[in-house]
Amino acid sequence: MARSQCCGCNETFSNERAFNKHRTGSYGEAIYDENKHVIGYTKHERRCLTEEEILAKKMVKNEKGMWTAGEFDQAE
Repeated sequence: MARSQCCGCNETFSNERAFNKHRTGSYGEAIYDENKHVIGYTKHERRCLTEEEILAKKMVKNEKGMWTAGEFDQAE
């Protein structure tokens, strides 16, 4: 089993799918000039979901204290 621990919120996830599901927001989009050269980036807004938001995505904590992506991940 490949567990993932988030260094942002310190929660542990049963797999990469569950880890990715708890993150939201933009990475920061490229800003281009008229010649299509990147001249900067928008502010990144990537963050961890709150526990309430995680639960709203139907994620659950298993008996080992790891967040799972849902009932099908329970065995992990």
